[in-house]
Amino acid sequence: MVAAGPAPFVALLAGWIVTEVGRQPWIVYRVMRVPEALTSQTGLATYLYATAVIYLVLAVALVAILRRNRPGRHPARPGVQHPGTRRGPGMNRRSNPVSANWVIAQFATHGS
Repeated sequence: MVAAGPAPFVALLAGWIVTEVGRQPWIVYRVMRVPEALTSQTGLATYLYATAVIYLVLAVALVAILRRNRPGRHPARPGVQHPGTRRGPGMNRRSNPVSANWVIAQFATHGS
């Protein structure tokens, strides 16, 4: 099993090499020069910036969701025991804010 440790790294590098060789076969084998292989299409910067903006929006959404669902965000109200609450020494936080028991309890409490 220890010998299999580097296998993912080797597979990643091998996949990258195969992808790049397959992407530019003529340039790799010096049949065509790199300047000859460049595209003459205009407007590629627009696609680059649009892709960057989409990934930025997704990253911001991910951070917002992770911050919203972080443990300890929902303080317990005195006298209210939420479903999924752990009891015992040092275990006074909710185990999972969106557990099945919590969803069922919310539906039963608030209706449809």
